[in-house]
Amino acid sequence: MAYVDSSFNVMSSSVDLRPAGPGTDVLSDVLRSVRLEGTLYFEAQLTQPWGIHITNSGMSNFHHITSGSCWVSTESGQISAGSPVGRRPGEKGSWIHLGPGETIVFPHGAAHTLSHSPGDRTIEGKAMFQHMDDDRVVRLGGDGPETTILCGHFDYDRDLSHPLLHALPDVIHGEADRYPSWTNLAQLAATRSKGGGPGAQALTDRLAEVLLIELVSDLDKHLDQQPGQHRGFVQALADPVVSAALKAIHDDPTRDWTVADLAHHVAASRSLLAARFVELVGETPIRYLTRWRMHEAARLLRDTGLSVSRVAAHAGYGTPFSFSRAFTRELGMPPSAYRDRVPARAGA
Repeated sequence: MAYVDSSFNVMSSSVDLRPAGPGTDVLSDVLRSVRLEGTLYFEAQLTQPWGIHITNSGMSNFHHITSGSCWVSTESGQISAGSPVGRRPGEKGSWIHLGPGETIVFPHGAAHTLSHSPGDRTIEGKAMFQHMDDDRVVRLGGDGPETTILCGHFDYDRDLSHPLLHALPDVIHGEADRYPSWTNLAQLAATRSKGGGPGAQALTDRLAEVLLIELVSDLDKHLDQQPGQHRGFVQALADPVVSAALKAIHDDPTRDWTVADLAHHVAASRSLLAARFVELVGETPIRYLTRWRMHEAARLLRDTGLSVSRVAAHAGYGTPFSFSRAFTRELGMPPSAYRDRVPARAGA
C-alpha cells in the first residue's frame, strides 16, 4: 500500500477576509484560524504478537483500525472514566478493545500503548519507522493474525490559544457504528493509494480531514455520555444563548461590540449572557472578541501579504499602533515578528 507523506489543511488555503456575514460556522471558523493540520504517517500491518508504546511527544496522535483488532491503554495504566471512551464487555481492566472501523485520538498527545493483548512486551513508537518500507507500510510482529492500523497525528498553531483546544478531552473514541463512512473512506483510500496513482494523496488527506472534523464537531454527543467531563467551549457551541453570541462575534468581529449589544442581539439579559459566557467559554465576551480579532489578524499575517496597517483595519483597529499593542499583549510578540516566525500556508 503506497502512502505519500501527506499533510492536509482542515480548512481551505484560499485567502478569506472577514467579516464573513450571517452564514458563519463558528466551529469551522475556529479550526481554520488555528491552522489545524494533520499528517498520515503510515499503514501498520501488525501480526501477533506485537505491542507499541507511544510516548508523550506533544503531537496529537490518532489511530484508525482498518482490519483486525487491538487493545489500548494510557501510560498511567488506565483510561479515565471521565474521558469519552466507550466501555464494553470486552474490556480487560484499564484496557479498551478496538475493532475494525474504530478510531482513537489523543488530542493532547497523552502517552499510550497499543497491543494485540494487554500487558505484553512493547517497542517504542519511534522504532516503527525502522520497519517502514518505501511504500510507507510498517510490517511488525510474529506469525499470528494481522491487525491493520492507519497512524498519524494532527497539530495546530501553538501560538494561538483558543478555548476549543483546551476543551478537548485527553482521549476521544470514534466508534464504528457512529461513523460508518470512515470504513468506506479508508477502503477507498487504500484502493487508490496502491501504486501511488493520481489522487492518492488527496484521498488520504480527505480521510484524515473527515476523521478530525467529525470527531470534534460530534464531541458534545460524546460528552453526553460522560457527565463528569468538563465541556467548556464544546458545550458553549450547543448553548442557545452563548452560541448565538459567539456567532454574532464571528459574523462581525470588527464591530465595536459591548455586552449590552450582544445581549440585545441574542435576546437575553446582560447578566445572564455574561455569566453563562464566562462559565462555558472561560472568559468574558469582550475578552473573547479581542482574542478572536487577534486570531484573525494572525491568520492574515500568516496567509496573506497584507501590510500591518491593512491587517489592523481588518481586525477592527483604527491605527497600526493600537493593533500592534493589542497583538503583542495577546501573542507575546509584535505582528512583524509573528509574520517572520510562522511560515505561510502553502498555496495561500
